[in-house]
Amino acid sequence: MMKRYIIALFLSYTLVSCETLSNLPGYGIGTITENEAATGMRQALDQGVGKGISLLNQQDGFFGNETYKLFLPLFLTLLFCLFRLSFLPV
Repeated sequence: MMKRYIIALFLSYTLVSCETLSNLPGYGIGTITENEAATGMRQALDQGVGKGISLLNQQDGFFGNETYKLFLPLFLTLLFCLFRLSFLPV
């Protein structure tokens, strides 16, 4: 575990001191304000949600894909089956 921290610290120091980083546009100009960060996060969230909704709204986007199904725990599934059985007409 400590080895990971040392490697991460070494890599971050190496990347920060890299000359290429200082040539990036906008590097060292200033810091991002809280409002700019909040606006950026909102825009990213809006775009992600929009793309996710458009994927799930396609034909078989939600019901046809096993990845998006939410399964109940086993005890709730059994409880639900017992509940349905108890209210069936005789």
